Amino acid sequence: AEGAAYCADTIHHFFSKQNTKEAIILQMPGRPGFDRFLRRLEFWGINYQAHNISETVFDYASVTFGRIATDREAFKMYHICPQNK
Repeated sequence: AEGAAYCADTIHHFFSKQNTKEAIILQMPGRPGFDRFLRRLEFWGINYQAHNISETVFDYASVTFGRIATDREAFKMYHICPQNK
């Protein structure tokens, strides 16, 4: 769960120091510790929106990273952007 905070801090770094405009991650919202990730984004004032992922995105992620799960409904796509965007 500590890694979740580090991940959010890394995203904050890229937004504040590297002029990154957005980040997109695929994640299982029910995964232990993910709530910490979202709270840390909120701490930094970073906006996010959760979206259902399409079958195409799920299949592409499975090809790219190996079979990630059997149920795409378990995943969400999180679009993350700085507050001022």
